[in-house]
Amino acid sequence: MKGHKKIGAYHLQKNARSEAHIKAIADCGIDYIIGLNRDYDTLDLFEKYGIGAIVEGAVPGWWGGLGENAGKLRETNPLEKYDEKAAEFRDHPAIIGVCTGDEPSALDFPYYSQVIKKVRSLFPGKIPYLNLYASYGVTADCHVPLQKQLGTATYEEHIEEYLKHVPLEYLSFDHYPYSATPEGYIENLRIVSEACLKHGREMWVVMQVNSSKPEEWISENQLRFQAFTALACGADRITWACYCAGWWHNQVLDSNGNKTEQYEKLKLVNGEVKRLSKLCEGRDFIKGHQVSKGEALSVCGVTVSSDCPLAVGEMDGALFICATDDPLDKSPAANKITITSTSADVTVFAASGEETGTKAGDGKCVFTLPSSGAAVVLIK
Repeated sequence: MKGHKKIGAYHLQKNARSEAHIKAIADCGIDYIIGLNRDYDTLDLFEKYGIGAIVEGAVPGWWGGLGENAGKLRETNPLEKYDEKAAEFRDHPAIIGVCTGDEPSALDFPYYSQVIKKVRSLFPGKIPYLNLYASYGVTADCHVPLQKQLGTATYEEHIEEYLKHVPLEYLSFDHYPYSATPEGYIENLRIVSEACLKHGREMWVVMQVNSSKPEEWISENQLRFQAFTALACGADRITWACYCAGWWHNQVLDSNGNKTEQYEKLKLVNGEVKRLSKLCEGRDFIKGHQVSKGEALSVCGVTVSSDCPLAVGEMDGALFICATDDPLDKSPAANKITITSTSADVTVFAASGEETGTKAGDGKCVFTLPSSGAAVVLIK
């Protein structure tokens, strides 16, 4: 965590590419779009409004699916195909990366090492974008054996094989907690966070602003829960699925390109993410902690206690704290957080960017954190 988080989103349909639409993306706090084809009029607008594009079609595509494609990348996409596709490519300042695939099996990771090197040589300065499975595979209710998709016996092995073979500076994965479980999401974050810290990689997380069920809409607090727990685990980029139709229901824009209720929710939460991450600028992320209700965490020279469970990101001279008591947004509460220190000066900032909390003469700083809300604690 070195400052402002980069925020992305998947998919921009053709009926959402007017100048007003592109300005709305920037106003929503979105820094890049994944999956745009090479529409150069739209890319001109992206450049005007400071939005990056990770484009499809610059190289052959790939998807691991339910495991039916496992181990077939080399045969299906030999390296000469990448040269052929790249010959059709025309660069643009708004293009920051090229999609190389989604959810590959670990059986294809050794060949992906060659693919990534090839893509780097063909597109200097562009991000070769690759995204991995969640810990549940494609979907939480998928009946295909997970090992068939992952290519390994466990998810931990899948992650380690990626880090062993794939020469990228980051690890990106998707996990949709409201199509699975919030508990599984936090565990997935923990596994990847610890692996990225061990191997010195950035962590990128793809999460959901849309719904797998048409009758459900992701709430504002559910957006906060996803984003803030990811930041507490050290995420460097978060990407929302989906801005326009890509999969599932209730996107940020509807099928006619009009804003849904998700737009204002996402704009608000993205703003909170950027304000809080700015407070952490220049600080190294050290470790993520999960703190149970009533448990005390001693870290960075202070002790943190709460009447609710917390996700706590430990940094150099700061803490990122998220209340994780109500991830389903069924019974939100105002939770009391206490920071105790006999020597350090403590300043607490709310998601609004304003200083909050009260200091007592006994070395305690007390503040209120709403369910799924977050705060940054600066420690001197």
